[in-house]
Amino acid sequence: MNGLVDGEADKFEKLKSLVEKVRFCMMTTIGLDGVMHSRPMSFLEWSEERNLLFFTKAHSTTMRQIESQRTVNLGFCDPNHNVYVSISGDARVLNDAALKEMLFAPIMKNWFPGGPEDPSLRLVSVIPNNAEYWEGLSGFALLLSLAKASLTDAPQDVGEHKSFLL
Repeated sequence: MNGLVDGEADKFEKLKSLVEKVRFCMMTTIGLDGVMHSRPMSFLEWSEERNLLFFTKAHSTTMRQIESQRTVNLGFCDPNHNVYVSISGDARVLNDAALKEMLFAPIMKNWFPGGPEDPSLRLVSVIPNNAEYWEGLSGFALLLSLAKASLTDAPQDVGEHKSFLL
């Protein structure tokens, strides 16, 4: 897969599966004032090049900040399933009509009423450099682990945590 060795491909597939479960994130950019700014974004899809894709407007604060400083962080969080993902990378702006058409869903008209043909609609492509995730127990398994830990003084199973370069 894109020149990855087996271990790297496994890490990427795990990361990909976690992000696709959560779908929403906070994208943090660095403002013109040097201060970090975050906003909610809806993850669209992984590109063939393993980049994460999002929609935005051409004249948005997000666009101005990315044009000034490409470094971004994506924070995905699903506390109901005890899944947390942080991805750092470089963002770039795309204006690919065919890709916009392919990724645009009717519900997106709530945020982008002009649809995929809107001349101000843009794609943000985040090229991941490194990632970190935490995936713990959830639901009944979490309750059992908490009960066991409190009854036996055994440490609670906190789940899996990995950090890696991409």
